[in-house]
Amino acid sequence: MKLAGGKNNRGPSCAVCQERMPASWQGAVAHCDGPGVAWVMRQIEKPHHAEQINPVCWRCGGKLGCPRCASSGAALLCVRCAAWATPEGLAANGPILNSAVSVAKRHGVAAPQFVEYPEEFRRARGAGQDNVDFDPSKLSAPARRLYQLGLAGIGNGAA
Repeated sequence: MKLAGGKNNRGPSCAVCQERMPASWQGAVAHCDGPGVAWVMRQIEKPHHAEQINPVCWRCGGKLGCPRCASSGAALLCVRCAAWATPEGLAANGPILNSAVSVAKRHGVAAPQFVEYPEEFRRARGAGQDNVDFDPSKLSAPARRLYQLGLAGIGNGAA
């Protein structure tokens, strides 16, 4: 993503690739190589730049991109682990369900249960509050979409 030469690219530069940002760029420059193992929200060029990079997955250590290509906060999901990547994600959505159909669709990957999440994630959700009172309307928009896709697959007999 190289900017054409000229007066518009006089902003800060990326420490990784030295690309100059537009003069209007506000904040830090973070180099992102793409969503890695995160659920992809947008198809944008790789590499690209954002003001911050998402944390790595707490379970597998995989890169989770940035808010531009993946997501952030309560919607950030590691598809390799089927795990919420932030305490906000677990607090807002609860643990991902492990029905036989869901695990089969994830090619045998079981999502972590509440007790498997790091302590700071569990504190954000509240002690012992597993997803017993499941209400899809309370899911974040991306999580609700994943849930709907899972139901559509069940209804079509897909596994």
